[in-house]
Amino acid sequence: MSSGTPSWVIAEASRFFTLEPGDLFSFGTTAKGVGRFPHAHRNVDLSARTGTIEIEIEGLGRLANPVVHVATGDS
Repeated sequence: MSSGTPSWVIAEASRFFTLEPGDLFSFGTTAKGVGRFPHAHRNVDLSARTGTIEIEIEGLGRLANPVVHVATGDS
C-alpha cells in the first residue's frame, strides 16, 4: 500500500480512530488542480448560480448533491 493513497490514509486513520459505518473520508484537489489535472479548475463554471456535485464509486453507487452559489462581500 503506497503512502498517500486513499487506502493508506484510511488504514492509518483506523489505527487511531474507531471507524463506524457511515464515516466519510473526503479527498480532493485544490481549485487549481494538481498532477495530471493542473487546469481542472477551468472546467468549473463560476458564473452558474446553481449546480450539482456528483460522485460515483463503482460497485457502491452514485451520490448527487445540489449546490447554490452564494455571493459574499460587497457585490
